[in-house]
Amino acid sequence: MATFGPGVQRAPTLEEQKMAVATNMSKNYRGDPGNKRNYSDNELADDQNTSFHIDHLPANVTEKEILGVIFDCGRIYSIHISIERVHDLGDAACKLVFMTVRGARRFRFFYQLHQLLYVRGQRARIVDNRNRVPEQVGLPPPISRCLEATGPAEIINMAYLTAYFDPLFRYQIDSVIMRSHPTSAIACLEIRFGSYRAQAAMAHIILTRHEPFRSAGVTVRYARDPCDEINAPGAQRAIGH
Repeated sequence: MATFGPGVQRAPTLEEQKMAVATNMSKNYRGDPGNKRNYSDNELADDQNTSFHIDHLPANVTEKEILGVIFDCGRIYSIHISIERVHDLGDAACKLVFMTVRGARRFRFFYQLHQLLYVRGQRARIVDNRNRVPEQVGLPPPISRCLEATGPAEIINMAYLTAYFDPLFRYQIDSVIMRSHPTSAIACLEIRFGSYRAQAAMAHIILTRHEPFRSAGVTVRYARDPCDEINAPGAQRAIGH
């Protein structure tokens, strides 16, 4: 999974490391330690935590590879692989957050309980993340990291969208699926981002509010997250704009 968007990830400054440690984060955390949305909820009960730490992954693993082996659990809120991918053991680690407690519990049962997550044949280790994250109560189904956009083919194509998105936000693309449409002048793309947070969420805002998408009549709906529970209630219902 390639990373797109502005800026290059860098090592945190000493001040950022101090702030991260003070807010119960790793000093190697690459996010914004000053953003309260990134704080750990230390009062959260173990069974209400939706965040996992996964390590013993291949050193050059991608988000696409990790997400590609997770099935029938729940919608993904975010995934983040550390910029310092290679550890003393020569492996990589990531933080994986589900949108719901139900999704996290299913992941615990299917994958964490017997440590059954394999990436490229390498067995990963899964533990609850000490930086606890509660359920995203304001993001009911069908909201997900996957968007289906329909509109004029000259603007609903990945060359145009990548050029438009790149200066505005940083994101990873899991995969892109071209859906059929009865009119050749109209394109329909399903874009699966690595995360909902700050990726699909931002793309949704852009596609529904920015020109030229709004004036061209582009419609956007949420598609099913392939990591979601197969028969999840509300998963097939779409939100259009």
